[in-house]
Amino acid sequence: MDSWGPESEPECPWEAIALDDDVPLAFADDIALNAITAARPTEFVSAAIRTRPKPTAEQVEDNRRRWETASELTTQGATAMTDR
Repeated sequence: MDSWGPESEPECPWEAIALDDDVPLAFADDIALNAITAARPTEFVSAAIRTRPKPTAEQVEDNRRRWETASELTTQGATAMTDR
């Protein structure tokens, strides 16, 4: 029996495959690009994958705090604008 884990995940999940007429509007421009890359594969270079070390727990916490602070500032700014 096959097991699907991170090491065996398909390159393109089935949920991402759609007929041209059913492609979400946000990805409509990609239809033409996909056709060009399929027709002229030697003219395109695959992106290099950079591996990064996993962040430490401290780095994750620092990042979470920065996002929360930024979110609070944005919310406060929006509230100040509506209070005028």
